[in-house]
Amino acid sequence: MIKGYRRRERNKTMDNKTMNSIMQTIAEYTRIAEEAQRIVDENKEILKAHMTETGVDTLIGDEHKATYKEVISNRFDSKAFKADGYADLYKAYQKPSASMRFTFA
Repeated sequence: MIKGYRRRERNKTMDNKTMNSIMQTIAEYTRIAEEAQRIVDENKEILKAHMTETGVDTLIGDEHKATYKEVISNRFDSKAFKADGYADLYKAYQKPSASMRFTFA
Protein backbone atom coordinates (compact mmCIF):
# COMPACT_ATOMS: atom_id res chain seq x y z
CA MET A 1 0.00 0.00 0.00
CA ILE A 2 1.05 3.65 -0.09
CA LYS A 3 3.87 4.52 2.33
CA GLY A 4 2.36 3.13 5.52
CA TYR A 5 -1.23 4.15 4.88
CA ARG A 6 -3.35 1.05 5.31
CA ARG A 7 -6.85 0.44 4.09
CA ARG A 8 -8.19 -0.20 7.61
CA GLU A 9 -7.04 3.29 8.63
CA ARG A 10 -9.28 4.89 6.02
CA ASN A 11 -11.93 6.02 8.49
CA LYS A 12 -9.41 7.73 10.77
CA THR A 13 -8.37 11.33 10.30
CA MET A 14 -5.42 11.54 7.93
CA ASP A 15 -2.50 13.70 8.97
CA ASN A 16 -1.00 16.20 6.51
CA LYS A 17 2.20 14.20 6.07
CA THR A 18 0.28 11.08 5.02
CA MET A 19 -2.10 13.07 2.80
CA ASN A 20 0.80 14.82 1.05
CA SER A 21 2.65 11.53 0.62
CA ILE A 22 -0.39 9.93 -1.02
CA MET A 23 -0.90 12.95 -3.29
CA GLN A 24 2.77 12.93 -4.31
CA THR A 25 2.49 9.24 -5.14
CA ILE A 26 -0.61 9.88 -7.28
CA ALA A 27 1.16 12.73 -9.08
CA GLU A 28 4.29 10.63 -9.69
CA TYR A 29 2.40 7.64 -11.10
CA THR A 30 0.14 9.92 -13.14
CA ARG A 31 3.24 11.38 -14.83
CA ILE A 32 4.62 7.88 -15.43
CA ALA A 33 1.28 6.73 -16.91
CA GLU A 34 1.08 9.81 -19.15
CA GLU A 35 4.61 9.20 -20.45
CA ALA A 36 3.85 5.53 -21.06
CA GLN A 37 0.64 6.48 -22.90
CA ARG A 38 2.57 8.97 -25.03
CA ILE A 39 5.02 6.24 -26.05
CA VAL A 40 2.19 3.80 -26.81
CA ASP A 41 0.36 6.42 -28.89
CA GLU A 42 3.51 7.29 -30.87
CA ASN A 43 4.12 3.64 -31.68
CA LYS A 44 0.49 3.11 -32.69
CA GLU A 45 0.79 6.04 -35.09
CA ILE A 46 3.92 4.48 -36.61
CA LEU A 47 2.09 1.19 -37.18
CA LYS A 48 -1.00 2.94 -38.58
CA ALA A 49 1.12 4.99 -40.98
CA HIS A 50 2.91 1.85 -42.16
CA MET A 51 -0.39 0.01 -42.64
CA THR A 52 -1.86 2.92 -44.59
CA GLU A 53 1.21 3.27 -46.80
CA THR A 54 1.32 -0.44 -47.57
CA GLY A 55 -2.44 -0.83 -47.95
CA VAL A 56 -2.86 -3.56 -45.34
CA ASP A 57 -5.41 -3.65 -42.55
CA THR A 58 -3.80 -6.42 -40.49
CA LEU A 59 -0.25 -7.00 -39.26
CA ILE A 60 0.67 -10.23 -37.51
CA GLY A 61 3.83 -10.32 -35.45
CA ASP A 62 5.40 -13.11 -33.40
CA GLU A 63 3.20 -12.45 -30.37
CA HIS A 64 0.72 -9.75 -31.38
CA LYS A 65 -1.75 -8.79 -34.09
CA ALA A 66 -2.67 -5.25 -35.11
CA THR A 67 -5.66 -4.25 -37.22
CA TYR A 68 -6.48 -0.83 -38.59
CA LYS A 69 -9.68 -0.62 -40.60
CA GLU A 70 -12.81 1.44 -40.95
CA VAL A 71 -15.68 0.62 -38.62
CA ILE A 72 -19.14 2.02 -39.31
CA SER A 73 -21.59 2.44 -36.46
CA ASN A 74 -25.02 3.99 -36.27
CA ARG A 75 -25.65 6.27 -33.32
CA PHE A 76 -28.74 8.08 -32.22
CA ASP A 77 -28.50 11.85 -32.81
CA SER A 78 -30.32 13.17 -29.74
CA LYS A 79 -29.53 16.80 -30.58
CA ALA A 80 -31.21 16.54 -33.98
CA PHE A 81 -34.11 14.61 -32.42
CA LYS A 82 -34.74 17.45 -29.95
CA ALA A 83 -34.32 20.11 -32.65
CA ASP A 84 -36.84 18.40 -34.95
CA GLY A 85 -39.69 19.06 -32.53
CA TYR A 86 -39.43 16.00 -30.30
CA ALA A 87 -38.10 17.77 -27.20
CA ASP A 88 -41.03 16.60 -25.05
CA LEU A 89 -40.58 13.00 -26.13
CA TYR A 90 -36.83 13.30 -25.53
CA LYS A 91 -37.44 14.59 -21.99
CA ALA A 92 -39.97 11.85 -21.30
CA TYR A 93 -37.35 9.20 -21.95
CA GLN A 94 -34.46 10.85 -20.13
CA LYS A 95 -33.26 8.99 -17.10
CA PRO A 96 -31.09 10.67 -14.47
CA SER A 97 -27.97 8.89 -13.37
CA ALA A 98 -25.60 9.71 -10.54
CA SER A 99 -21.93 8.93 -10.19
CA MET A 100 -18.98 9.93 -8.06
CA ARG A 101 -16.22 11.92 -9.76
CA PHE A 102 -12.67 12.17 -8.42
CA THR A 103 -10.41 14.84 -9.86
CA PHE A 104 -6.77 15.37 -9.05
CA ALA A 105 -4.76 18.33 -10.24
